[in-house]
Amino acid sequence: MPALFGSVAIAIVLNIIYLYLISAYTSTFAYIALGFYELILVAGIVGGAAIALSGNKAAVGVGIGMALIFLVLLLIFNCMLWFKWVNFKIGIAIADASADFLASTMRIVLVSFFFGLLGYVALIVGLGAQAYLVSSVVAGTKLTG
Repeated sequence: MPALFGSVAIAIVLNIIYLYLISAYTSTFAYIALGFYELILVAGIVGGAAIALSGNKAAVGVGIGMALIFLVLLLIFNCMLWFKWVNFKIGIAIADASADFLASTMRIVLVSFFFGLLGYVALIVGLGAQAYLVSSVVAGTKLTG
């Protein structure tokens, strides 16, 4: 039980830190996320090329297909950014305004606390139900329902 209370306390502290960080550095986090999306797509292209060049004749088509799919996704993603950059900036401004609101309203921490508490209750009830089912099956009783 102490681990449960410890994890709830850590969740509350991390929630408060996250609210202040996202309030102060919204655009920075947005650009970092954008960079990670680009990196994932480039990694898919490089991974597909590596599979195609691995020497396994059965995997050449899979590697080329993977590289082409990720290349198309990269081109679509960058075209969307190019043509909708203004909308991306508006989205960052909206996220910044909502983050400032959430940071100034500390009661929002209680929402995540109660959500986490209900999650723990659901977890405990679910584990109890699973334990009942497993013990019933192991004991050889028939479940009716």
